[in-house]
Amino acid sequence: MQLKLATTRSFNGNELACYTEEKPDTPQEKWEFWATREQIGKFLDYADPLHGIKKIHQRNRERLDKFSTWVKMDHVEGGRTVKRNVIVYSFRGLLEICRFSNQPNANKVIDILWDIAYELSQTGYYAIPAVKSQFDAMRQENSLLRQQVDLLQAQNNGLKKYIEDNSSFTLLGQSITPAKGIFSFGEGAKLFAQNGIKTGQNRLVKKAREKGLLAKRKGRQHNQPTQKAIDKGYIVMVVPVGSKGTPYLTMKGMQFFANELAMEQLPLLKLIADCEALNE
Repeated sequence: MQLKLATTRSFNGNELACYTEEKPDTPQEKWEFWATREQIGKFLDYADPLHGIKKIHQRNRERLDKFSTWVKMDHVEGGRTVKRNVIVYSFRGLLEICRFSNQPNANKVIDILWDIAYELSQTGYYAIPAVKSQFDAMRQENSLLRQQVDLLQAQNNGLKKYIEDNSSFTLLGQSITPAKGIFSFGEGAKLFAQNGIKTGQNRLVKKAREKGLLAKRKGRQHNQPTQKAIDKGYIVMVVPVGSKGTPYLTMKGMQFFANELAMEQLPLLKLIADCEALNE
């Protein structure tokens, strides 16, 4: 038989490689899988795996001969690969070996063998190596992406500092601080526009509603600050005598909207922020 690797399993530090013979004219669910005498012996935790399974076979030849065969397989010896005749057992043969074995972990090995049989019947005999190959490729691609993100982060550190030192954030702070502590939405929009952030009063009010800072419902509460806005200190109400009151942006609210609008209008700044989030 010309065997190809179907899947592998690890147990107690040992690996069981399961092989199959490709039969194009036969449905895969009827294909058989095989494992070597040495590997099933190691899985069953024999001190001398080959000798342990050989003794079981000799005592039960009538049963195991029909579930085993000899094949040529590659072996690495002295730094070179050579072909050697080895005995392999079919799925049923592997189960029989476990049944005849007195090893304490025999039942656990039987469970593993049945799991392998079920998995291969569901996924196909070559699906597992293919999936493993795909995951390996994905891990490699992710590693490259991680390197690119790190490089981008390093390249943008200087640019980020420049933006922080020279953008409308800083200029906005310099402009607001000497003036006063609260601003109407119209005043806020005008100040943003003067410092390179494009917006208008209506757009600023709309964004405040979208962010849950102004009430959306019609009536007396329309465009009034929500509890969220008050708790965060973004908006306060100014209520002159005889008036229902007008919402005003605080310094903290101005900084919040400066960030929101700048992220929309400066894609590079948004990219920096996304890179930082990815690093966290």
